[in-house]
Amino acid sequence: MNQSTTYDELCNEIWHFYESQKARLTDYVSPWLPPPLNRCNSAIKFLFVGLSPKRLKHYRYATTLDEAKTQAERYGYVSAGGRNDIHFNYDTYCKPLLKIATDLNSDFGVWHQVKAGAKKLLVEFTDFCHLPTANHAALQASIESNPEIRTHCRKIMERELKFYNPQIVVANGVDTSIDLWEMHYERKFSADNLKPVIRSFLGIENCNVHLSGFIAGARGIDRFGKARLLNEIREHAKL
Repeated sequence: MNQSTTYDELCNEIWHFYESQKARLTDYVSPWLPPPLNRCNSAIKFLFVGLSPKRLKHYRYATTLDEAKTQAERYGYVSAGGRNDIHFNYDTYCKPLLKIATDLNSDFGVWHQVKAGAKKLLVEFTDFCHLPTANHAALQASIESNPEIRTHCRKIMERELKFYNPQIVVANGVDTSIDLWEMHYERKFSADNLKPVIRSFLGIENCNVHLSGFIAGARGIDRFGKARLLNEIREHAKL
C-alpha cells in the first residue's frame, strides 16, 4: 500500500469535490466512496474498476461524509447469508465479475469471505467516477457540462491505484478502458496497434490493467471474450 495518500484523504477529496459541484448536477446524490482497507487483514490482489455506481431508486444515500464512509465499509458486494455487518449487496453486477476472479483462482473472494477464512485472496470493486448516475447517458451529460469531473476522476483513479497497489486490475467496459488507456499513455485514445493489457500502469510496479468490454449483464462479453480475458490475466499475473 502506498502511504503517501491515506484513505481518509481520498474520501475527503471525493466527497468535497462532488459537494462543491452539486448545484450544477441534475438529481444529485452523494458520491459512493471507494472501499476501505480495514475490513479484513489482507492486501487487495484483484480490483475491478467500473465506470460509475448505478443510482438506485430506493437507496438512502449518505448526507454526511462519516455516513458515506460507514456505508462503504458495510458494502458487501455479494450476498452473505444475513450477516449484520453487511449493509448492502449488488449480486447482479458483482457476481459475474467475482466469477472471473474465482475462475482464475478459487481462493479469490470479497472481504467478508476473506475475513471469515473461506477465501484467501481479496477482490475489491471501485469506479472511475464515484458519482452515482442513472445510466451512461446521464454520466456523459454530467461530464460534458462539467469537464472538471473527468480531470478529478483521473486524479482520484491514479491515487486509488497507488493506494491499493493491486496486482490485477480489470477495467469493466469500453468507456472505463478508454479513460484508463488515456491516463497511462497521456494522449487521445487510438485503436491502432491496441494492446489489451497495460503493464506497470502509471509506473506502479506489478500492477497490470486489463482492458475489457462490459462483463456483467445480457449485453456483456460472451464466453469467448471471458476466456480471452482469463488467459491474458493468467499470462501476466503473479499469484
